[in-house]
Amino acid sequence: MGRYRALVAALVQHTNIVGKGMTKRNEISEGVSLTPQEWQIFEHILEYHNETFSMITMSKRLGIPQSSFSRMVKRLCSCGLVDKYQAVNNRKNIILKPTDFGQKIYREHSGRLLELMFRPFFEALDPVSDEDLDTLTKAIRLFNATLDTDTGEPDEPLLVRMD
Repeated sequence: MGRYRALVAALVQHTNIVGKGMTKRNEISEGVSLTPQEWQIFEHILEYHNETFSMITMSKRLGIPQSSFSRMVKRLCSCGLVDKYQAVNNRKNIILKPTDFGQKIYREHSGRLLELMFRPFFEALDPVSDEDLDTLTKAIRLFNATLDTDTGEPDEPLLVRMD
């Protein structure tokens, strides 16, 4: 891996740490606990609340299988953080929007996350130019694309003849 060894090692370690904690529920507000993946979906809905991305589009953008995405959205809805909508002219696509309660919870919890996790990360990246940051982002996205084997097509079942 040559000069990229340290970067790849950091990415591998990051992936393993994130993977280990993905199913652990964290209290984000009194009576509201989410897994990190549920939080990611919730944050994505908040970040793009002015857009009308369908659930299918969001699940693809986040790299989460649609069945898992639907299950986690159901949980966000049951917590009162997100509401589902349909366009009058297209009832097939479901659009997700944050509730007022969800926006309030997001503001509070994301502020805590900024201070605890992201501020030190962003400060470490301050010396990196915007151009270099764009290059690194593109490289990570390209790497992710090579790792994502989910084509959206169902796998062809392997058949075994029955006697």
